[in-house]
Amino acid sequence: MSKFRRPWHHKPQPPHHPPLKKVTYNLDRFTLEDIKQGKERQKVFSRTYWDRDSEYAYQRSLIKDEIKVALVAAAIKPFTFTKFQRAVKYKWSLDPLSSEGSLRDGGGRFNIGDIDQARFPTFPALYLAQDKDTAMQEMFQCEPTGKENLTSHELALTNSNSITIVSVYGSLETIIDLYEPERLQGFIDLIKDFDTSAALKTELKKLGDRSNQVKTIEELLSAIYEPHWRSMAMHLDLPGACQVFGQLVEDAGIEGIRYKSKFTGKSCLAIFPQNFVEPDSFVEIMDQCPQGVKRRRLSAEKKKPSGG
Repeated sequence: MSKFRRPWHHKPQPPHHPPLKKVTYNLDRFTLEDIKQGKERQKVFSRTYWDRDSEYAYQRSLIKDEIKVALVAAAIKPFTFTKFQRAVKYKWSLDPLSSEGSLRDGGGRFNIGDIDQARFPTFPALYLAQDKDTAMQEMFQCEPTGKENLTSHELALTNSNSITIVSVYGSLETIIDLYEPERLQGFIDLIKDFDTSAALKTELKKLGDRSNQVKTIEELLSAIYEPHWRSMAMHLDLPGACQVFGQLVEDAGIEGIRYKSKFTGKSCLAIFPQNFVEPDSFVEIMDQCPQGVKRRRLSAEKKKPSGG
C-alpha cells in the first residue's frame, strides 16, 4: 500500500440558511358592521348629489329659453379650421367621422353617453385636436403620473391599442369659444343666483363638499376643465359639469365648442354634427381615402352618427 493517500474530495455543500419565518401583513381590517356603515354612507352620498343635480336642473328648466338665447349670443360665427386631427380606435377605421364611440362609457367631456338614459338623454360629439400629439393624448386620457414617472405623451405612446388618425378640415356655422370666455357673461348672469335648499346644504357640508354654485366666468372654466369630471358618471350615474354645459350648448343648436387640451394646451373641438346647417357646416377628410371608407365628408345631409 502506498504511503501517499489520495486526498478526499468533499462535494460542496449548499450554504446553511435559517428557516424562513412566516410573515403576515394586515392589508385591511373591517367588520360586518363596517361594511353595513360603508354601504349606508354610499347611499347618503349618492342621494345627496342626485338631489343637488335635480335642484339645479329644475332651476335651469325655468329659464331654458333665456339660456339658449344667451348661449347663441355668446357664440362665434362662423368658425373654420384646417389640418385638425381625428383619432379613433382601429375598429372605426372605415368610418373615422363617426361619432358613435362618444356615446359609450358615459360619454366625452362635452357630451352625455350611456349614463342613465331615462334622466339624461344621450347625444354624440365628434372630437378633434389641433395636432396628432394632442389627439392621441386626449383619446387615451393619459395622466402624467404613474409608472416610472412617464409623461402623458410617453404614456400615450406606450398604449398598445391600434388607432387611426386622419387629418380633417371644415367649417362650423356657430361655436362656443372657450378661448374667449368673456362672451359667456350673459350666461353667467342667468345662473349665478341658483341656490340649493338649506337641508341640502347641510348634507353637503357633512360630506365635506365645499364646491359652490358657479357665479363667475373663472368658476365656470374651473368646472368645465375639472380633471376628474368622469368620476360623477362612473360612481354616481350623473353627468359632470362639463357634460351639462355641453348639453346646454347642444340644446341651443350650436354646432361645437372650442377648448384647450388639459395635456398639451393646444386647441380641441367638440362638434355636434346633429346641429349642422346645410350647406355651410361640414367636416371633411383632407387626404385621399382608402377603398372601403364609408364617408369622406360629414355634413347636414349625412349627419346621423354611425369612434368618439
